[in-house]
Amino acid sequence: MDQKIIFYFLFSIFSFQFSYGDIINYEAKGNLESKMPINCVDINKVNNFNTPADIFVGVSDCVNNERYQEAGKLLVLATTYGNYDTRRVEDRTAHQASPVLFKQLVTSIDEDRRKKLFTEFKNEVSNNKNICASIKKLGKPNYYPAYMIQHGMGAFLGKKSKDGLVSNFDPEYAWENTLKEFLNCTN
Repeated sequence: MDQKIIFYFLFSIFSFQFSYGDIINYEAKGNLESKMPINCVDINKVNNFNTPADIFVGVSDCVNNERYQEAGKLLVLATTYGNYDTRRVEDRTAHQASPVLFKQLVTSIDEDRRKKLFTEFKNEVSNNKNICASIKKLGKPNYYPAYMIQHGMGAFLGKKSKDGLVSNFDPEYAWENTLKEFLNCTN
């Protein structure tokens, strides 16, 4: 029995190595691009022209400067805007853009800082009255989500729509649902 397991294990390792060859990573221009990166600022200093790619730069800056309260708020904003963008970007393969930005952030910081960031993030989400008010005041995103559109396969294969956005998209309805369903904000 043990020999069979070892054989299958070795077989799977060697067959994977030989059957796939070199892996090449292709990226479309603008993929996850931050065009207006922010520094670590209070959430009220951010504007709705900033994409999640821009805001994640600010989160990283906050963490590097041990300003975890600001980092937590900015992280909530970045993920909220990312969720809204998944509702309006047509290419479903592009919807991983915000989670990829999140992963890039958390893998770039050590475990102690990551724990402090997550603690602040959880505090903001669980006691969401203030963060909801700040994000509502800021308003729905007011940018073209190129960072996300260029992340999907449509950037390589040709977009289904001319601008990469869902046709007949209702921005007000989507924003209200993002606040209600994703962030759990009440009126």
